[in-house]
Amino acid sequence: MEQRIGNSEFKNQYPIWAWYQHQDANRRKPDLRRTGHLPAGTNGVRIEFEKNKNEVLISDFVLWHFPLCYKSIIAKNEKEAKKFEFKLKKLKLDDKAFEDMPKEIQNEIESSWNKIIDMELDKKYFTKSRDEKMIQACCWEIKNEEIIKIDKFTAR
Repeated sequence: MEQRIGNSEFKNQYPIWAWYQHQDANRRKPDLRRTGHLPAGTNGVRIEFEKNKNEVLISDFVLWHFPLCYKSIIAKNEKEAKKFEFKLKKLKLDDKAFEDMPKEIQNEIESSWNKIIDMELDKKYFTKSRDEKMIQACCWEIKNEEIIKIDKFTAR
C-alpha cells in the first residue's frame, strides 16, 4: 500500500478497508438486507464515498487470501501451481512455515502476490474478469467532502 499510494500522514495509522465492487460491476455496494455484515441486531452504517484514484489501493478480494496462506503462489494456471507444490515437496518445504523457507522461495511466493492488484488479470484458474471480481479498496482516510451517502441499518 505504501509503495502504491504512499505513507499515511499519521504515525500508527491503520488503513481503512472498503468495497470498490462487492459482488461484481453490477452489484458494487454490500446488500444491507443480507446477513453477515455485523452481529444480528447491531446498528451499523454503510458509507459511500469517492476518492482520487491515487489515494486508493484496489485489490482482488479472492486473490488477497493467498498472502494469508503464505505457502502458495498465485500461478498462471493449474500446471504452474502443481509444479510449485511439487517443488516445495521435493525440497521438503511443504510443511514449513513461510518464515522458515529459504529466501529465494519466499521471494518467489511474494513476487506472485503482485497479481492481487492487477485488475486486468483474468486467469480462469484463479480469478475472474474485472467486471466479475470482488474488489476491495484500501485508503488512509475518508474526508467529509468525499462522503456521498450514509445509510444506517440494523444488521440481520
